[in-house]
Amino acid sequence: PNVLYWAGATSKSGSCISCTWGYPGGGGFSVNAVDLSSDGDYVAAGETGHSVAYWKNAKTEGNLDWMSTKLESALDVVDVAVSDDGNYVAAVSHSVTGALYYWAGAKALASDPSATWYHELWAGPIFTSIDMSSNGDKVIAGGTLGVYFWSGATGLTGKPEDPSWTYATVSLVEDVAVNNAGDYMAAANDVVTPYVYFFDSGGHPLWDQPYLLDAKVVSISFSGDGGTLAVGTVGSSAHLFDTGFRTPTPAPVGGILVPVNKLEVLAPCLALVGLVGALTAAIAIRRRKP
Repeated sequence: PNVLYWAGATSKSGSCISCTWGYPGGGGFSVNAVDLSSDGDYVAAGETGHSVAYWKNAKTEGNLDWMSTKLESALDVVDVAVSDDGNYVAAVSHSVTGALYYWAGAKALASDPSATWYHELWAGPIFTSIDMSSNGDKVIAGGTLGVYFWSGATGLTGKPEDPSWTYATVSLVEDVAVNNAGDYMAAANDVVTPYVYFFDSGGHPLWDQPYLLDAKVVSISFSGDGGTLAVGTVGSSAHLFDTGFRTPTPAPVGGILVPVNKLEVLAPCLALVGLVGALTAAIAIRRRKP
């Protein structure tokens, strides 16, 4: 029942490395899921007992900034996601009905804040997994009945908020992933029919048919541009996909910056001005002659 954090992890080696900070649990706090921003400075965790915890300035301190317990109808928070700037947090839970919760302005929240918006699944289905784009504006969730997607999530405030689109899968979705820009997303089914699905942000399948795996999926993960998808399954097998699609990245600008010689740039203009002046003077002189 602890959240443990290692700063400067790439410079460490060996076993039993002490963590930079740890948040003690106990009293029913049992961590089910954790997520970290790309710069490592923001942490979100979900736990048994309907709570979501949040840390900012995680690289330098381990002080808990807030813990939300105001999750209506939630039982176990099973997955969480935090945006790269730490300002948006989302979580999904198991309960009598599945529920998704979203906090905007997370860096400014304190104590026990309520979610900015939420969505509940009625009549038995539950959520199993969640992921968000790097800016927090696009959210994808997996559940017992398929995939759910919200666009413009950062600006939603209604309760509940219906998804922008849904996609029915053949069985329970174990995990979902979305690339940094939110252009591409993937979902994977359980052991009954272990398929991997690949979509665009409009919910359109981009592969001719889902890919059939050899075992139940444990987790999936995207590269930042969505071009590479890693899938881990129960047992010893793992899969690495070239999705065939990727978000374009701006091309680097090459060359060397050279100081601009303003005199050289202005020289043609100055010459033209001089020529016009000389011609004007010549015309004026000719007109004065008797």
